[in-house]
Amino acid sequence: MYFSLMNYLLIPDKFKGSATAEEVIESLIRGIQKVDRAAHFHKIIASDGGDGFLSSIAQFKQLQTINIPSKNAYLEPSDSCYLWDKKSKTAYIELANTAGIAHLNNRTLRILDSSTIGVGIQLKDALDKGATTIYMGLGGSATNDAGMGILYAIGFKFYDQNNKELIPNSANLDQIQKIIPKAYPNTKFYIVNDVDNPLYGPKGAAAVYAPQKGATPAQVKKLDQSLEQLSKLIKRDFGIDEASTPGTGAAGAAAYGLKAFLNAAFIPGFEFLKDRAQLEQLISNENIDYIITGEGHFDEQSLYGKLIEGILKLAKTYEVPSLIVCGVSSVEPKHLENYPIDSIIELKSKGRSLDYCLSNTKTLIEEEIHNYLKSKL
Repeated sequence: MYFSLMNYLLIPDKFKGSATAEEVIESLIRGIQKVDRAAHFHKIIASDGGDGFLSSIAQFKQLQTINIPSKNAYLEPSDSCYLWDKKSKTAYIELANTAGIAHLNNRTLRILDSSTIGVGIQLKDALDKGATTIYMGLGGSATNDAGMGILYAIGFKFYDQNNKELIPNSANLDQIQKIIPKAYPNTKFYIVNDVDNPLYGPKGAAAVYAPQKGATPAQVKKLDQSLEQLSKLIKRDFGIDEASTPGTGAAGAAAYGLKAFLNAAFIPGFEFLKDRAQLEQLISNENIDYIITGEGHFDEQSLYGKLIEGILKLAKTYEVPSLIVCGVSSVEPKHLENYPIDSIIELKSKGRSLDYCLSNTKTLIEEEIHNYLKSKL
């Protein structure tokens, strides 16, 4: 046992499918305290706008939790919640809280049946309360409906070629021939997300993310064509052209619908977190000895506008050594030369299988951080 009085900033992302950001932090603390009983911790629950967005917000601000019945991605009854600041009339909504893959409990995914209507139910409740500002965390979705389900739930109308009203979902986007919007001029909308995908095409919502949501190659093609067709309809009828705007492909292109019709502004997930956590002040004022971050799969995408890249840039600015704890790392060393990384601690090493790591993530994080620090302190 050592008594080093080290000051740690713990700011990991979730290990998708195996541990939340809170659970990762708890495992890190247990492992560190085995070696450094006098350690002092600054804990920040991170989220890029996906799963855990509400938990990340709640750590910085006292907010009311609004619990309401809603619907999951397959329009089945589901409990849901969002955060509400009555004084400022500000709502915080997490798409993954209703239309997320995590809430489908490992069922067979049926992307064509999916819709964001459940998210819209939350949004409507906030608007009915008089919300003047709404932050929506987009990520972890099981949908590909371009946010039309959200818009339907807040009063937009959709019609097919026979002037029959549609309830929009991922399967029937290509049937939409007319949209009657509803305006919310007194509310500002913000989208928190870290992806830069456009609406459609090789890097669009369907091509990149639909396979992860159960889409076959034929379904990916259909969904991509539907998104393109929808964007042309909206451009023709409303003069709105956002299809190529980076980020509109987020969350099954929900970002596109919110940008096009609600004029939602995009906020990078790390910038949103940095401001609320006052990260720069914390690092510069608290004499941080180590910054520990990480995620399930540390890859090159992690270094392009993502949470970890932002953290590593701050570590470099303030010359604080950092550790990356991850399930798997596929980043080439040459891409890390400009960052003050002491080590990458990878769970899937020492011959461990991926299934074993996924089933024992929390225990392995505790063991590996303990073993690393024991060799250093």
